[in-house]
Amino acid sequence: MPMELQGFDNLKDDLTNMASNLEFGAGVNRALQEGAKPIEEQMLHNASSDPQIITGALHDSIRTHSVRKSRSGGKYITIGVKHSEKGAYYANPVEKGHGGPAPAPAHPFVRPAFDVRKDEAYLYPSLYLLPTYNSTTNRTVFEGSYVGASSFSSWEDGTGNNRRMLEVRNAAYQASLDFAVLLRTCTGGTWASYRLFHAGMATPIPLANGGTGASSAKAALANLGIFYSASLPSSGTDGQICLVPV
Repeated sequence: MPMELQGFDNLKDDLTNMASNLEFGAGVNRALQEGAKPIEEQMLHNASSDPQIITGALHDSIRTHSVRKSRSGGKYITIGVKHSEKGAYYANPVEKGHGGPAPAPAHPFVRPAFDVRKDEAYLYPSLYLLPTYNSTTNRTVFEGSYVGASSFSSWEDGTGNNRRMLEVRNAAYQASLDFAVLLRTCTGGTWASYRLFHAGMATPIPLANGGTGASSAKAALANLGIFYSASLPSSGTDGQICLVPV
């Protein structure tokens, strides 16, 4: 029996349009804008504290600008001070320092902002799970990173400024197994990182974290204050344990 399949031309067109939207559509613009936020935030902080704000012209000129198309066909976004801004006059002398009658050392605010916050600015393909019960703002987020990290996190709201996440880093990003798995926390926008201890680590678990700080039984006993003596010493240190043969 002859069969006729219809609709494949429309399906092909739909897939082509979807790919085009992913590459050039609003999603790319939003990703670039979100990636720029932590760098702009750090840049503003740097320009506020070193050097101190005097006129405010430089600080007020720092912003994230519109997404633009590049000549190669991609897209890019600019963060900082444009030549047309009032603060452009101060940007280069502050960043690199200057000579003249009143020379001043460099107070870089652009490059350090990128170096400190670049990991947050990389594009993170994400999967958001949004519960709808009782109008909760909590959400679960799975993220991947171009730097070689994958994470699973719990957010308190849509800002991401209050969350806890487990991050696994591949060997290209973090060669040492000591820092391959981290618990990262963000509280009010301030980040902190904590190591998760596991059997594959090269270094022992420190005493302060519930370990022995040693890689052998003998060294572990010594670190824990347990020692051997042929007879009971007449004095000792609080917390030590002395092993005496009977």
